Amino acid sequence: MFDIEAGKTNALLDSIKSAVISRYDDVSFMAEADSYLSFEPEANYCHVSDVEFEPFINVIDVSQDYATFEIKATVTYDAECDFNFYHYDSIDKDNVYLAATTESTEVNDTTSVIFTIFNDFERDYDNMDAEDVELTSVIKYVDFGSIEPHYEPEQD
Repeated sequence: MFDIEAGKTNALLDSIKSAVISRYDDVSFMAEADSYLSFEPEANYCHVSDVEFEPFINVIDVSQDYATFEIKATVTYDAECDFNFYHYDSIDKDNVYLAATTESTEVNDTTSVIFTIFNDFERDYDNMDAEDVELTSVIKYVDFGSIEPHYEPEQD
């Protein structure tokens, strides 16, 4: 039987985990933050540190050639974003660049993972691979809290 709680690694869970990590590595999220200055978020990155599966699997569809399942997962990742800070120049009517900072935060996200197994019903669970892996939701917004510029000291 397929036992998630046993903590054993197997090819099926490994292939699902790899697909989840790949999807999160490719995600582009909206960075939210608070600051006393005007700022713009620039490049952002997501680095998955852990994927944990709930011990229950829901069967969605079964046919002669395939079976589709759903499993819930908690994804822990480090979100990182570069912020540029500006101040409004009322004389030139333009934003003047002041400084920048890179902020990071650890986030836990829960998602459902839908996957399909094709023609592998006679094989042992340890040798199965998940195909057509889809996530029902991925991160859209990450709140970095209160941020402020990181000023470099002037060199003499």
